[in-house]
Amino acid sequence: MIKQLIATSRPLTSVFAAILTVVGFRFFHPVPVVLTALSALAFAGITASIMSFNDYVDRHHDRKKGKNFASENTQEFTRYWGMLSGATALILVAVSVINPLSGIFCFGVWIVGLFYSFVPHWYLVQNLIVAICSGSPVLVGMINNGHVAGSPLWIFGAFVFIVFCREVCKD
Repeated sequence: MIKQLIATSRPLTSVFAAILTVVGFRFFHPVPVVLTALSALAFAGITASIMSFNDYVDRHHDRKKGKNFASENTQEFTRYWGMLSGATALILVAVSVINPLSGIFCFGVWIVGLFYSFVPHWYLVQNLIVAICSGSPVLVGMINNGHVAGSPLWIFGAFVFIVFCREVCKD
């Protein structure tokens, strides 16, 4: 049961979000190690929370595809998502104490990512939301630094484009 719950949060995708966050901070010197680590953990948690939440919201639709875990284990699922989101919120509070704008940005991405689950199936809108949320971790370092920098924006743009294309092809 625990393995299946953890799988709903897409651990590898969460790790990738954390790595992308660290990459974004590396363009600015000095690199604030504590904020970088907390932001990476926050984005890993945000990603995991969004993924699990989406599985929960889609549970009735997924049943038609033979994916029954979320619909058959709603109580455990909601408890897991609540603990995951609570831990993520605590990390975001720490990020916000160090840099309020970074915390607000991360929280905003989290809200937009959760909102994805309620957007009607507008073909390109959902794909764009996924792409923007997926690329956004690289921008936290720039927000922390307080000025626009080309390299993180290029990485963000490239990542948004790649994820968007993948989402369009997948759908």
